[in-house]
Amino acid sequence: MENAKPILLLVRDDRRRPGQWSYQKLTRLEKFKLMSLRSGTFLGLSIFFILVPILHFILVPGALILAIYFGVKALQYQNRLLELTGQCPSCEKPTHEADILFGEQLEFKCPNCSCHLKVLPQ
Repeated sequence: MENAKPILLLVRDDRRRPGQWSYQKLTRLEKFKLMSLRSGTFLGLSIFFILVPILHFILVPGALILAIYFGVKALQYQNRLLELTGQCPSCEKPTHEADILFGEQLEFKCPNCSCHLKVLPQ
């Protein structure tokens, strides 16, 4: 893993294990593409839902609201995790994560024990 930076994986009861990660900041263009993809999906569905008799009165506004919600949510992501390796403090098994979008702080579940892990940069 090139350009890896040291981290601590933290569990709720303050147990910690060292690890490494690499990530990149999203550019404005990448954020715009992500927002367009996520909101465009629901905009396309809303156009399709116009053809559904009677239910289009509910489905079209619902899809438009979801398009706005997921578009705004996509703009909140600031970073993309390229790779994370470490040992889960709870089950003490190795964990490997990649390609996760996150905002200010990265939190994820251990794939082995489903324990909630928080990443603390060192």
